[in-house]
Amino acid sequence: MKRTHSSIRIHVPRARFAVCLGLFAVLLSFSESKSATGVTYGGAGFIQVGGIFHSADTVNQKLNGLGLYSSGAQLSFRYEAEKLEINAGLGVVNGNFINGKIGGYAPAMMSPYVVDASLTYSFLKREGAEVSLRAGDFAYNYNPDVKNLGLYLLRGPLYPGVLISGFENKYVVSVANLLGVQFHHAFGNFEGDLIFKSDADYYPFFDISPAYIASYKWGGLRVGGGINLYHILPMDDSLTTSRSWFYVDSTGHNANPATPLDTSYISFKGIKLMANASLDIKPLLGGIDALGPEDLKIYGEVALLGLDRDKAHNALYGDLQHRMPIMGGFNFPTFKLLDHLSLEIEWYGAKYADDLRGFRYTAASHPTPIPMNPLDPYGTPQPDVPSNPPPFNYKRDNWKWSLHASRTFAGHMKVTGQVANDHFRPGIYTGDSDNSPPGSEAVTITPMDWYGMLQVAYFF
Repeated sequence: MKRTHSSIRIHVPRARFAVCLGLFAVLLSFSESKSATGVTYGGAGFIQVGGIFHSADTVNQKLNGLGLYSSGAQLSFRYEAEKLEINAGLGVVNGNFINGKIGGYAPAMMSPYVVDASLTYSFLKREGAEVSLRAGDFAYNYNPDVKNLGLYLLRGPLYPGVLISGFENKYVVSVANLLGVQFHHAFGNFEGDLIFKSDADYYPFFDISPAYIASYKWGGLRVGGGINLYHILPMDDSLTTSRSWFYVDSTGHNANPATPLDTSYISFKGIKLMANASLDIKPLLGGIDALGPEDLKIYGEVALLGLDRDKAHNALYGDLQHRMPIMGGFNFPTFKLLDHLSLEIEWYGAKYADDLRGFRYTAASHPTPIPMNPLDPYGTPQPDVPSNPPPFNYKRDNWKWSLHASRTFAGHMKVTGQVANDHFRPGIYTGDSDNSPPGSEAVTITPMDWYGMLQVAYFF
C-alpha cells in the first residue's frame, strides 16, 4: 500500500487519536498472524526546508528571511476483504514554530497526526457502477487537480470565511482531513458523495455539516459542484449561534439616546456553495506522446461563502461578490520531466483580516472581524504600532498565487517544491514567555510577499 507524506502540524483531539490507535493495533496484530490475508502496509518519511523571503509586516512581526524546516514519518496498514476495507495509519512531524517578535524560533515541537482511521463497505462495485459507505477519519479531496489553492467547500470556516492554503497541507495530500461519514455512488461518468462531516478543526468542535458533492466527466472535461450546510447540526447550539462575532447597529441610538443599541450576533452556521471544472487540452490536440498525463490541464473553482444578506452580515462581510473566492490553475507542459508544474491564481475580495484567531476555543466574542489597524485584526493596543496608523488597504491581499512542481523518482522518492503568496500560516509565537497556541495569521499580506519550500520524501 502506498501512502503519500504530510508536512503539517495537526491538532488531534484525543477521541480521534484513540480511535486510530485502536484500529492501528488491530491491523498490526492481523499483519503478524500467519493466517491473516489481505493485510498490506506502507510508510513515508520526509524532510523539508524553505523560508519566508518577503513579508510586509516588519513592525509587529519580524519574519523576513526566516528559514523553515521540518521532518516527519508515518506508517499505515490496510486490511481488505471481499466488501470491507479497514485503514489505520499514524504519523509524527517535528519542526519549529517561528517567533515573530524577535525574528527567531520557538522550541521544536513534535506533533502526531492521523493518516487514516476508517472503515469502508462496498455495497456494489463493478465496472461503471459503485456504491459504498465510508466512516471514520480519512482523506477526502473532491478536486484532484488542486495543488494548493481552492477546495473552498470543505476546508476553512465560515463567518468569517477565512481561506486555508499552504505548502503540502493536509487538505491536498493523502492524510486524514474529514471526520465523519461518506456515502459514495458512481454510475457511468457521474459520481457523487453525501457527506456528514464533524468539525474537528475549528470551533465549535464536532458540529455536523451535511454536504453533497457531484461531478460529471465527458472526455477531457470534468464539471462539478456542491453544497455544504455548515454547522447546521450543532453539538451545543448556544456555542454555535452566539459565541462568534457581533454587530452593533447604533442608528436608532444615535438619533435617540434612550433607544438601546441594536446588537446582532453572527452564528457560525451558514451555507457554502461551490462549482469547479477541469479541461484536459491534450485530447483536443489529438494526443501528443511527449506530454505527461498532467500537462496542459486547465482547472478552476469558485465558491460562495454564506448566503445571509441581512444588515449585520452585509456590514461585516460585504455583498455576495465579496464572499466569492475564485481560483484558476494551469499545468504547463513539462514533457515528462516533471509530474506537473502548476500555476494557480486566486482572487478573494473579503475585507477582513486573513487570521484564524477568532476560531480558537479560548477566543472571546469580537465586535467585528475587520481590522482596526493594518497590523492587528482585533484593534488590541500594540506598543510597537503608531497611534495613528495609515488606513488599512482591504484590497492588498485580494490576489494570491502559487507555483507548484513535483517529480517522482523510481516510484518511491518524490521531490516537491513551491513558491507562493497564499494563506500560509507557519505558526507565530510572540515571545519566549508565550505559552498559548501560536498565532494563526497568514504571513503574506501584500502582492510583494512570498515564501518558498522544498520537500524530499521517500515512500513505500
